[in-house]
Amino acid sequence: MLRANVAKIIQPGKYEYLMKACALMSSGELTFTGIIEISRFMLALKYLNSEITTDELWFLANTSGCGSVEEEEAKDGGEEKIRTKLISF
Repeated sequence: MLRANVAKIIQPGKYEYLMKACALMSSGELTFTGIIEISRFMLALKYLNSEITTDELWFLANTSGCGSVEEEEAKDGGEEKIRTKLISF
């Protein structure tokens, strides 16, 4: 099922749209060497009517080496860290 969902994303036209949208959302330019938050990537996929879930996408990104996690201190000064999942493309 995951393979079928990915195949729908990389169809001609959809893949180009996805790459351009993500490049613009991550850097404001059409360079394809950016890093984007997984939530923003999911927003781009929404416009392609993709059925892939965040968990499936994170599995693919993490397995392929394109996924990373960024941690930053909470703004209230507490010990809790905010974790953001990122995808490089």
